[in-house]
This record gives sequence, structure tokens and C-alpha cells, in this order.
Amino acid sequence: MCEPVLHVQTHARPHDYAVFVSVFDILLWAVFMSAAGKIGGVVRYGLPKRGLLRAACADQLGTLLASVGATHVPGQTQVLLNQSVLPLTMLLSLVLGRRYGLQHFLGAALVLAGAATAVHHQPVAQVSQNDLSWRSLVMFCMAQVAVAAATLIKEVLLSRTSSDDVAESMAVGIAIAWRRVPMGVFLALLMPRHFGEGLGRDLWDGLLCFCGMQPREGDTGCPWAPPTTLISVMLYAIQTFLCLRLTQQKGATIRSIAAVTAVPLAQLLFSREGDVAEALSCRSVIGLLLCLSGFATYSLADARREKL
Repeated sequence: MCEPVLHVQTHARPHDYAVFVSVFDILLWAVFMSAAGKIGGVVRYGLPKRGLLRAACADQLGTLLASVGATHVPGQTQVLLNQSVLPLTMLLSLVLGRRYGLQHFLGAALVLAGAATAVHHQPVAQVSQNDLSWRSLVMFCMAQVAVAAATLIKEVLLSRTSSDDVAESMAVGIAIAWRRVPMGVFLALLMPRHFGEGLGRDLWDGLLCFCGMQPREGDTGCPWAPPTTLISVMLYAIQTFLCLRLTQQKGATIRSIAAVTAVPLAQLLFSREGDVAEALSCRSVIGLLLCLSGFATYSLADARREKL
């Protein structure tokens, strides 16, 4: 699953607002989810506090690692690494005792093949040293492990609810969201910092940038930060609710398969003529067909298992 990230160009001092974004967007998301829940009449359920805290910790750790690591990992590499959440989810599920059939593995393999086919591959020679660092790459990979773990924790939480109710899945999302805000600040304090002027200064300057100001030299993207962040947070809130609902009904692996299938689908929806990275190609169409075939194959295997 992708968090909204605010990219700010840097010309003077080495700094970024990755930590600010990883905390502030979750705060906005929690407010938005709570407002939607209040309108929908969602009430508090007797959810296990430890489980919610574990889910919040895994979720926020994934967000923070991805936000910080993404600054020096090329975009196409990020897209490919994001697909690793599917095999990681299945691996963790196997460790926890879940069993998959041959058709399940075939469906997952088709989905991964489709996503890899659809991604535009940038020649290695075009990736500069400034775009990629091993430290950032490791952090971004660890983020995928955290995301897979969070999905499984949510599956366990939702399986313990009293009924298959939409309100219950939203209540889980709201409870996790508010726990992620202080957890994000705590995890940010533990992160090693080799640049910038401290966590407090980065959070404050990030807030000023979000308000449209330019607190530091080189922050040229600040005027567009508020609308971009608000729109992305609203879309992310909707995505989170739908993913929770899918996890509640079908499980963590299906939710990961759906996330991977979104790669070629997004390419088809947002393709642009003249842009090599976003151009509509046969690879995108083939990738989408492979992903949909894999999704159907896995779903049929699940349906057959339920009938037995």
C-alpha cells in the first residue's frame, strides 16, 4: 500500500521533509477517517488494544521507512520493490500456519509477472549515483516487510470482530489511525539523522511548507503542497477503508494481490503521450491481463477450498 509523499527540491542545505510527511499525513488521515465514521454512525467496538498497537506500529514503521528510503531510490525501482509485499505476505502467512495450494501459488506468480511486465524498465546507465543509495534501498525493502506484517495483523484483528460488518472494519481503521500519530513521532526520534537541523525543526518547517510558505532555500514545491497533500490523504483514506474491507472478507493475501494488480491498471488510467515513463504500451496491457488472470486463479482456488 502507497503513502502520500511531498517531494521538495533541495539546492542549499541537505534536508527533506520525509519525517514530517510520514507523521502529518497520518494525522490528516485520522481526522478524515474519524469524520467519515461519525457521519456513518460508527461506534467504538471492544477491539484488543495490543493488537491495534501492533498494527499501528507496523503500519507507521512501513510509512516512515518508505518515506525516508524513497528519497534516494529511483521511482521505477520503488514500483518493483512494492510488489514484494505479495510474496512477503504469503511467506509470513506460511510461518503462521496458513497453507496454500498449487493454484494459489500459480495465481500469485501470474500477478507478480504481470506487474513486472507492466513496469517501465529504466536502463541502469540512466540511474545516477544521487538517485540510488544502498542505505535507502535497504530501508525501502524493510518497509515492505512492515507493510506485509501490518496486513496480517489487521486480518487477525478483523477476524476477531463479532460480525462481517462495514462499520467494524472502519472502526478498526480509525483506531489504528489515531495510534499511528504518536507512534510516528516516537519512531522518528529513533531514526538515525545525518542531515537537517533536528526532528523538531524539520516538523515545524514541514508545517510551514504545507501552509504554502518557503521556510528554507530551495523549497520550491511548497505552494502546491496543501492541495496535493489533502487530495492524496483523502484518496488514501478511501483506499485504506476498501483494503480493510477486502482483508476482512477475503484475507491478507488477496489484499496484497489487489495492491499489485493496481500497477498496470494505474498505468492504463494515467498514461500520457510523449512521456516514456507513463506511456501506454503493449507491456501495460499484457501486464494487466496477467494480473487479472492471476487474481481470478487465486480467487477460484479460495472458492474451491471454502466449499470443501
